[in-house]
Amino acid sequence: MKKLITVLFILFSLVGFVKGDVAEGESVLAFQDTYVDGFKATTNYGSDEILAIGPGESRVAYFGFDLTDYVIPSGRVVSLARLRLTAAGFVDVNELVVYEISDNTWDANIITSEFQPGYSGYTPVFRVSSPTYQTYLDLTSVVRSKLGQQFSLVITSGPSEYDYGPSFWASLENSDPNARPTLEIFTDNPDPDSCGELWEYGLGKPADINRDCQIDFVDLSVFVEQWMQTNNPAL
Repeated sequence: MKKLITVLFILFSLVGFVKGDVAEGESVLAFQDTYVDGFKATTNYGSDEILAIGPGESRVAYFGFDLTDYVIPSGRVVSLARLRLTAAGFVDVNELVVYEISDNTWDANIITSEFQPGYSGYTPVFRVSSPTYQTYLDLTSVVRSKLGQQFSLVITSGPSEYDYGPSFWASLENSDPNARPTLEIFTDNPDPDSCGELWEYGLGKPADINRDCQIDFVDLSVFVEQWMQTNNPAL
C-alpha cells in the first residue's frame, strides 16, 4: 500500500496539476514607436523617452509590433490581448483612440508630422475614457487577426479633445524597462459559448462558408453560386 501511495505521489509530482482554463500570459514589447507633432511638422522624435499624445490630433503616437515569431501554446487560443501604457508625465486627456493601420513600412527614426502614415478613414479598434497612470487598451481582436504578422497602431486623443492638454507616456526608449509600451497576450483553453465566439477564437472550419457552425447544403449552394467567378484584375 505504501508503495502504491509513493508511486502515485511521484506521478502527480511529475505531471503537476492540469491547468484547465487558467490563462497564461506573455509580454511582447513594441519593436518601434514614436510620435509626431503637428506644431513641429519636420521634427522626428524616434529617440525620445516619451510619447506625447494630444491635444486632439495635434500629436499622434505610432507603435509597431512584430508577432511573426510568436507561437500560441498548442491547444490554446488568445483570450485577451492588451497594450499597457505607462504615464511619463501629465495625463490631461479625456479619451485615447486606437487605430490599426495597414502601413507597416514606416520607420520610427524617419517619420514626422509632415511625412507620416495616414489613418483617416480607418475605424477605431478601441477607445478608453479617462486614462490613468497605467492604462490598458484592449487589442484582442487585432492580435487574433495578426498572429504571425507585423501590425501598426496609431493612438490619438480624438478630434474633439482640444479642450484638454497633451498626455505623456513612456516610450520604448524610456530608461525604466517596466514602463515601456508592452503588449500583454493571454492564452486560454478555448471554451466558446456561441458559434460567433468559436469563430472569434479562429476555430471555425473553412468549409463553413456562412459561419453557422454547420457544414451543409447552405454552404454548398453558396459555393455553387460563386463557382468559376473571379475577381483577379489581371484576367
